[in-house]
Amino acid sequence: MNWRYVFLVVVTMLAIVISYFSPWITDNYARHTAITGFNQAWKNTTDGCGTDKALQSVKVPFGRSIEIEYGCGLLPSDSPEYRQKTEVFVSFLGTVHIDKTARPNH
Repeated sequence: MNWRYVFLVVVTMLAIVISYFSPWITDNYARHTAITGFNQAWKNTTDGCGTDKALQSVKVPFGRSIEIEYGCGLLPSDSPEYRQKTEVFVSFLGTVHIDKTARPNH
């Protein structure tokens, strides 16, 4: 059997297993990245949405799922009835993926 092929398979499987657990995506990093990514997506939208609170962080395969609370428009920021919630996924690469319902349409 070709040892290069075996080595390549072992290294590939090891990379997949390490990425699956993604220990470098910590809770604090994922929360900060989710909030920053969400606010960045709405940056150039007039009267858009914004957030500063991550409610829950759950470790999932290949990253973390963050539940964030956000508000849209010129509404009172301290009124809980105007706040909405959505899920944001922070991948093992550090990229942010926002639920379709909470993304700007541009």
